[in-house]
Amino acid sequence: MRRLLVALLLLAPGLALAQPVPEVLQGAWFQGECARPDALLHLTHRAAARVPREGAGRLLRFSVLRQQGDWLVGTGRGAEAPRLMLRAAGDALETAEPEAKAREDRLPGEAPLTRWHRCEAVPPEVALLHGEGVAVMAALEHAEAACGGADTAGCFGAVVAQADVSGDGRLTRAELARLARGAA
Repeated sequence: MRRLLVALLLLAPGLALAQPVPEVLQGAWFQGECARPDALLHLTHRAAARVPREGAGRLLRFSVLRQQGDWLVGTGRGAEAPRLMLRAAGDALETAEPEAKAREDRLPGEAPLTRWHRCEAVPPEVALLHGEGVAVMAALEHAEAACGGADTAGCFGAVVAQADVSGDGRLTRAELARLARGAA
């Protein structure tokens, strides 16, 4: 458990470098019918999680977020520096994931556009499978405000406060298990 908390604490300071995704774009977006979507895209202040019905999902934490024309370009860390482009399209959201070697001045380039829409309620199948992961992702972002500086104790306290679902100031086995499941 200590390793998990240390990992969370190490991730949080890096998130403070990105400008936030606008509130209007945050939340759950879907492809396909709301009753049985083909994929979920969940946007938070500084991250995007894409979870297809079949196949592997992807989590991208933005280290840089910038405006380029009508697109918002979020860039992750690493050798490839993966990018996700976002733009509002009426009531929908359009995304593009350009190739790693695509030039910045030519984005989105040949990247295919994906169109997402909102659903009135998160489908139960999606909520059961991915609800805890999305909740942990959101909790990390709430804790990051306290983790941007040198105050390690304040950062640790913020992480514990987000994990403390009961609000009693202590972490139970169930709360620790929920934190571990969500982080996984």
